[in-house]
Amino acid sequence: MEIIYKNPYRIVGVYAGVSEREYQSQKSKINAFMRAGKDLMFDQDFEFLPVIKRDSAKIEYAFSKLQLNQNKLFCAIFWFVKVNHIDETALRHLENGSQLKAREIWNKVLFNQDISSKNVTSYMNLSTLQLALALNSNMADVRIRVAFQNKYSILKSDYFYEFVHLVTDDNYNPDKDEIIKQFVDEVIALFIKHKKQFEYRNQSIYREVNEVFAGSSSVIEEYVKQKMISIPVSAIERNISTTSKKRMEKPSDGLNLSRNLIASIKEDWSEIRSNFKGDYAVQQISDKIAFEIFLCAINCFNEHVDNKQINKTVDSEKRFGNSVLSVLDDSIEYATNEATKQRIHSNIDTIKEWVKETEERVHYQKIEADMKSLEIAYKICFERPDSHFLERKAGYRANINDIYSYWQEVKPLLMSIQQTMGRNDDTVVEVISAVLHTMTNHIVRFLNGQMKLYEEINWAVIGFTARDEFPTFIYKAMSIMEDALTFTVNNKTTEYINSNLSVIRKLYNDLTSTSRTSYSRNQAAQSSGCANELRKQIQSHSHEIPMLRPPAGCANELRKQIQRHSYSRNQAAQSSGCLVAISFIALLISLTIIAGCYII
Repeated sequence: MEIIYKNPYRIVGVYAGVSEREYQSQKSKINAFMRAGKDLMFDQDFEFLPVIKRDSAKIEYAFSKLQLNQNKLFCAIFWFVKVNHIDETALRHLENGSQLKAREIWNKVLFNQDISSKNVTSYMNLSTLQLALALNSNMADVRIRVAFQNKYSILKSDYFYEFVHLVTDDNYNPDKDEIIKQFVDEVIALFIKHKKQFEYRNQSIYREVNEVFAGSSSVIEEYVKQKMISIPVSAIERNISTTSKKRMEKPSDGLNLSRNLIASIKEDWSEIRSNFKGDYAVQQISDKIAFEIFLCAINCFNEHVDNKQINKTVDSEKRFGNSVLSVLDDSIEYATNEATKQRIHSNIDTIKEWVKETEERVHYQKIEADMKSLEIAYKICFERPDSHFLERKAGYRANINDIYSYWQEVKPLLMSIQQTMGRNDDTVVEVISAVLHTMTNHIVRFLNGQMKLYEEINWAVIGFTARDEFPTFIYKAMSIMEDALTFTVNNKTTEYINSNLSVIRKLYNDLTSTSRTSYSRNQAAQSSGCANELRKQIQSHSHEIPMLRPPAGCANELRKQIQRHSYSRNQAAQSSGCLVAISFIALLISLTIIAGCYII
């Protein structure tokens, strides 16, 4: 124990409480010996203490230390005090190697006696001798606890300040609790240092420390508890920090790191739980353990699902998923905070679902690249920065040329998916149906937007040049939808595409047959007159699927077409529209082997 073996009083060869004249005399003697190069040997080099080798640095340190009253006091608590003839006689026996004689003298003085001003130094001296002798045998010796208890009895007694003034000066009146806290630190540090010896004898250092400081004030009792908690907590926090650093360096090793963390803190955690269960500091460190284990599992999981280089089989994926769940179950055991528990449980549910879908996920990982390409193509065409502005202004997100380019890009992807998984695979059918249903909906939006635009055109003023683009729009829409029907899709999508395609074909035929007719200015005027009637139809049916403006005199025919083949926007929204687009993206995400178990 350094505070005894390397006590400044021992180093300079004096007892605590000696007069200033005796202290200065010893200092001069030491300086003379050092100048002469002689070895420094003092009466206080008791045989029951380890040999000490003095040098100028140690001497200088000791004298410097003893300049302050606070240090004088604390060092005196762990050394021998000589202020009366009883102590002087007992200490002379110690100097002569007779520990038994010294003990007999102090025991006789203290027998059946409470601490008083007359025996306070005898109490301190006997406890120092007990402590020094016990340290020579075994740290787990009960005499060590008794020695500390005797010292503590003095510190908390009414005669504490009597002792203070004996070893310092009359003007020094320290805060008793602060001195006791310093004493607590020294005692706990000693027990922690020799913890293994106590464990070997199945003794608990926590119980030993609690017995030393039994009967303390609430302030000291709480200080002792927090000090004892801080030792294992600090060890656990170091292990957590080490684990966290390794996890960030190599997330894929998270499961092993979590197991190593649990193993490394097992002993400290067991002691904390058994001795300080329910304490706030324990709850805090418990949640830190839970969260680090949780992060190890989740980081490892995310690293695994993002790794496309390894061969993933149904068995290997299930084993991995169950291993992650096992670690998350471990983290729950440590969690105390409800928010932490909910976060862990949420991810457990997600990973359970991931494990449940293993067979399907592994089965469809062959088309993962195509599925990702479909998602990217959709975003480029329909979710580009200007698409929402265009939708607010014109009612659609992409024009027919954009949609046509999109179709040319996704068509080979759909063919690849069908070829890889089979035309009749249920999920493949649903994926392709979602793509085509959504694309058809965007065609409908575009044509409705164009209808609204062209109903406002003054044909009598601009002539019929603008109407030449109608056939191109219709033809591209028709060709895309006809091409789409070559794929195997569900009945709902087939019905939706066919119902719109039949109207578009009729309109295209009417338009192209009429466009071959020559139009005079009078016919144009007639056409302009009929446009008013047509505008009424458009206004009353503005929610309908787009109908191109036919030549003059065909408003009645147009009305029949609308009545016969109408398909409202509300109906489109129910079967496609935004809901289909959302479900399409959700379906893509669900099939792209990206788990999404990230912390919220």
